Amino acid sequence: MTFLSSFRAAPDSGYGPESWLLDTGASHHMSWERRLFTEYTENTDPNQSVQTANESVCPAGKGTIKVTLVKTDDSEVTVKLTDVIHLPQLGTNLLSGVKMHQKGCSSTAKPRPSGTRTEKNSVSTRRPGPQ
Repeated sequence: MTFLSSFRAAPDSGYGPESWLLDTGASHHMSWERRLFTEYTENTDPNQSVQTANESVCPAGKGTIKVTLVKTDDSEVTVKLTDVIHLPQLGTNLLSGVKMHQKGCSSTAKPRPSGTRTEKNSVSTRRPGPQ
């Protein structure tokens, strides 16, 4: 089974081990940080591969991670991401735009002045219908 990811963050990008980047081209949620997983299964199939932007690699495992997302009204919601692929080589955490869309979420981007960061790196999401 092969999964596709289209992004790799530079090691000096300023994103910490708990930061998440929304990747609209990623087929699955992916994390490089083992300690974020609340449930985890090691990969025992050496033939399983994940295609990243730079190479094809064997995932270390997969599992569940809880993340806090910021909704368009600036309220927060904690969600459980399942079947997150663990790729220590990735160097960042990727929130799959494809998976989020399949769950009924949409995303918005809010521009920030160049060179500023929020205290908490966040992703804005919105579910259709009543909140």
